[in-house]
Amino acid sequence: MVDGSPKVTWAGALGYALGFMCPGRRVLAEDGAGRACHWFVPLGLIIGLAYTGVYRAVWRQFGEVSALALMPAAAVWLVDVAIVASALYLAAAGTIARTIHPSTRLSNDLGDRNARYTIEILALLILVVLKLVLLIAIPKGVASWPGPGDWRSHFNWMYAHPHYRPLILAPMWGRWAMLLVGSIGRLRDGNDAGLSRFCGSLSATLMLVYMIPIAVLTAIFCGHRGRWMFGGIISCVVLAGTYLYGVISARRQGGRTRDSIVGAGLIGELIFLIAYEAFAMNIYAP
Repeated sequence: MVDGSPKVTWAGALGYALGFMCPGRRVLAEDGAGRACHWFVPLGLIIGLAYTGVYRAVWRQFGEVSALALMPAAAVWLVDVAIVASALYLAAAGTIARTIHPSTRLSNDLGDRNARYTIEILALLILVVLKLVLLIAIPKGVASWPGPGDWRSHFNWMYAHPHYRPLILAPMWGRWAMLLVGSIGRLRDGNDAGLSRFCGSLSATLMLVYMIPIAVLTAIFCGHRGRWMFGGIISCVVLAGTYLYGVISARRQGGRTRDSIVGAGLIGELIFLIAYEAFAMNIYAP
């Protein structure tokens, strides 16, 4: 169904976007594929706000252990791994395995298949543990807001506590990363019509339109004492890292696949969290 048809509704586009991120990926209302891209970043924001709610509720109940918010981080991690992003972990692990060991795509050799499965399991374990470590390592930061008389003080209600800022930003960057990787290179043979329609709707202009608001929000959240540039640097790191993942996975697998696009959601989140925590000492320096 082409864009503009009466059957292509916001619900169909939302259904396709949700299906892209859910474990049973055969879902997908193909008639909404062409417009689904407009839901990815908003869904990332909703997921980030949900993570913030979980983190806050558990933090208020359990507090910290040795200055580490272990229980809040573990709660967000469980929701992420078991419910919200389970498809992203499986897709990313599978893509990494096929990228490292591409010959298994066409090989019937048992040793080849076992090697690929071993790599996939190891990749999944590493991704799961890495995400937990990064959530635990989220820095406290410095809770500062524009004071009275500053025009920005009217927007203080939008300034999240430093603990919550990476939780909001990471899913947004991850869902944007899926759009970016979906636009890189050609599709591998054998993909369904819905995926072809979805990828055909992506463009460099669309990537820029959705990246700018996330990059601006990142700069604002990382702008303690006017250090806006660190948000820009982090945004560039996410862009470069995700693009590199997309190019390498597409070349090694003979083109983009659904798994490589879905897996980009997790890769984008991890790159953002690593970059954010790497620059945290500079962002929140006295």
